[in-house]
Amino acid sequence: MKLVFALAAPFPSHQGTQVYVRGLARALQARGHPVTVVAYDLGEGDPGVPVLRVPVPPGYRRLRSGPDRHKPRIDLRMAAMLSQLEADVFHAHHVEALVAALLARRHPLVYHAHTRLGEELPTYLAHFRRSAALMGRAADGVLPRLASATVAVSPGAARVHERWGCRDVTVLPPGLDGDDFPPLASRREERTLVYAGNSDAYQRLDVLFAAMAHLPGWTLRVVTHDPSGFPPGTPLHVARSWPEARDAIATADVAALPRTLPGGYPMKLLDYLACGLPVVLGRGLAQGLQGEVPVDDGDPVDFARGVRDAARITRRDWAPALIRSASWDHRAAAMEAVYARVTAAPGAS
Repeated sequence: MKLVFALAAPFPSHQGTQVYVRGLARALQARGHPVTVVAYDLGEGDPGVPVLRVPVPPGYRRLRSGPDRHKPRIDLRMAAMLSQLEADVFHAHHVEALVAALLARRHPLVYHAHTRLGEELPTYLAHFRRSAALMGRAADGVLPRLASATVAVSPGAARVHERWGCRDVTVLPPGLDGDDFPPLASRREERTLVYAGNSDAYQRLDVLFAAMAHLPGWTLRVVTHDPSGFPPGTPLHVARSWPEARDAIATADVAALPRTLPGGYPMKLLDYLACGLPVVLGRGLAQGLQGEVPVDDGDPVDFARGVRDAARITRRDWAPALIRSASWDHRAAAMEAVYARVTAAPGAS
C-alpha cells in the first residue's frame, strides 16, 4: 500500500510529533509499505524514509513548534505539492497538514490528532489567548470530521473526537524502538529529578521550577537539544544525540512531566519509563502505565510530593515489558487495519 504522510513542520527533529511520525513511517516501511513524508525543507538527522521537501522562505530556520507569519504560505505550497501526488492513503499529522490535504482534495484521508489545537494554540499566543482558543476549538470541531478516519494518541482524545462526530476513530499511542533502549546501567543518582524536552510554554516548566522549592536536597537536571528559552541558571545538559540524552535521563532517580494539556500523549513519557524511571505527571496525562506517579495538575506542592513518593519505588522492572508491548511494529500493524478500512470504504478512491 502506497502511503503519503503530510506533516506541516520540519522533519525530522527532536520534537515529539516528528519522533512519532518517523517511528511509525519506518515501521510501516519495514512492513512493506512505501512511505513518503511531505514536510518542510528543514530538519535535523536521518529521516529513515523518503522525504519530499516543501520550500521555505530564504533564511527560514525555525525548528520549534508554534505559529508564525510564514507558515500559512508554506502550508499552501504543501497543498500544491500534495495535489500532484498519488497514493493509496494520505495521512495528515496535525490540523495544518489536514487543511493542506483537504485543499489538495486528497482521499482517502486519515487525520492524526497528536494534540488539540484549542488547547495548544493559546500557549503560543499568550496576548490573544481567548481568540486563539476559540479559533483552535472551531478547527478541532469541524476539520477532522472531513477526514475518512481519525487517529488519536490516547483514549481520552479519541472520546473527544467521537463526540465531535469524527469517523472511524482509532487510538494509537506512541511507540518505542527497542534498539533505542539497550540494557542500561543500574546506577542511579539519588535525589536527582530529570526533565527532558524544550522550553515551550505548554510544557509548564513553571510548575516544575516551583516544585523544586519544596524539594530541598534534590538536584534538577534538564536534558534538551535546544537550550533557547530556558531561564538563566537552569541546569542544562545539552544533548546532541539520542544516546547522549538517554544516558543523561537514565542515571537520574525520578523523571518529571509537568505539562497539563490532556489532548496529546508526550513521547517523553514512554522514553522515561523505558529508561526505568518512575514518572511524576499530572492526572490529566496519566495513561495507567506501571511507573507513573499521578499528581494534581498544575500543583507544585503536590508535584513535589509525587517526586518524593516516586523516589521510594524500589522495584523498577517495567521497562522490558513496556518496550515489547509498545513496539513501533505493533503500532504499524494497528495502523494497517485503519488503512484497510478506509481503502475498502465506498468512494475511497
